[in-house]
Amino acid sequence: MEGVITSYSGTALEVLVDLIGGGGTHADWTFSIAGQRGMQGEQGEQGEQGEQGASGADAPIIVSLQVYLANENVVISNAAGGVAFRVPADLDGFELAGVGASVATPGTTGNLDIQVRNAMQAADMLSTAMRIESGESGTQTSAQPGTIDTANDDVATGDLIVIDVDTVQSSPPMGLIVDLKFEAS
Repeated sequence: MEGVITSYSGTALEVLVDLIGGGGTHADWTFSIAGQRGMQGEQGEQGEQGEQGASGADAPIIVSLQVYLANENVVISNAAGGVAFRVPADLDGFELAGVGASVATPGTTGNLDIQVRNAMQAADMLSTAMRIESGESGTQTSAQPGTIDTANDDVATGDLIVIDVDTVQSSPPMGLIVDLKFEAS
């Protein structure tokens, strides 16, 4: 409730109410000075323009691919040259910057070793193959996740990139996906 106090004497207080919000009976009251908001003042002058910030580094261009060697129902076997793809013109001059692999159902007893090679350059792109250890489902926890060979990591238009399965567990896994990340050099 809001209004103007018109008189006060002893324990009597008269208020000319001009705004009500809600309802009810109160045993105690809080009084405060109130009023309607005045008109907005004029806008002040605009401040000086700040200095230009430092320019950031250009973000690298990264392309990630997932190569499906087998769906989740297919048993993995040794397959040199099992899956391949040609490098499109959009990836010309890029470098292999990251690798990973995962299986749908882990194999046991032994390791699954996966190599990436550039058939046109007749070179392995990994100096150490990716490995999925017995009972594991991917290279993310592997002691040997794959090491990129920086002397053989570049690709050019038309290169044939081949995914080789070098070794397979004696109780083989099912389903295999290889992740390849290329970055503009």
